[in-house]
Amino acid sequence: MAKEKSMDLHSFSRPGLAVDVIIFTIKNNDLKVALIKREDEPYFGKYALPGRFVRYDEKMEETARMALKKKGNIDPKQVFFEQLYTFGENLERDTRIRTVTVVYYGLIESNKIDFQEGNLFTWHSVYELPEVAFDHKKIIEYAIRRLRKKVQESDFAFQLMPIEFTLTELQKAYEIILKKELDKRNFRKKILELHILKDLKKKKIVCGYSNLVNSSDYTTLLPEGNYAFKRKLYLESGEHTYYIKCNDQSNNELNLMTSFKVS
Repeated sequence: MAKEKSMDLHSFSRPGLAVDVIIFTIKNNDLKVALIKREDEPYFGKYALPGRFVRYDEKMEETARMALKKKGNIDPKQVFFEQLYTFGENLERDTRIRTVTVVYYGLIESNKIDFQEGNLFTWHSVYELPEVAFDHKKIIEYAIRRLRKKVQESDFAFQLMPIEFTLTELQKAYEIILKKELDKRNFRKKILELHILKDLKKKKIVCGYSNLVNSSDYTTLLPEGNYAFKRKLYLESGEHTYYIKCNDQSNNELNLMTSFKVS
């Protein structure tokens, strides 16, 4: 076999290398993705994932964080993500230049972005996406499939939940991500066998339906055990406050506030 001749690296065209970032959240009982509206061509005015071409002196993850900062105008430190996949089979995915993109994805509590002043992100249901630029619809669909597999095998959902939560709340989040109802007993057995949760040995008041009145249609307040993702306990510390909003038996709205510390 003839040996390939050495080439001058500057003598041939090189593709552009980009990074795109997918951020999922659960909002209004729906799985949503964060998109921005493009302010330049191509696809001016269309929605897209935040992205950025890799600079020569930037690490890949730094490019992803800069995309969130420059395109979404948010603090990238609030977002935990990991690398998803590399897309480049479509030679014409970008009309400007042959482009290969490395995609990162992650989960976040939506209020960590919504409350940031100047935030340019809008949340869209993954089941009712607007017309999106480039091949981003295909990328989002691939990310959803990987997300559903990932949350069943690891603690990837830890960024989505508050510091403390009940297993009922966690199951609801998983049902929204997986888009199917889960058997309560099987879900709890499987999630506890992963050893990713810590039982905090205390109760939280949650909204639920009373089993004591056959024809009840009102919500009552029920105590349920609190859990936390071990990784989130490790990453976060300080005092936290959360609110629980539900109705008492007279249908009066209640706001219950609980403060706690993570040591």
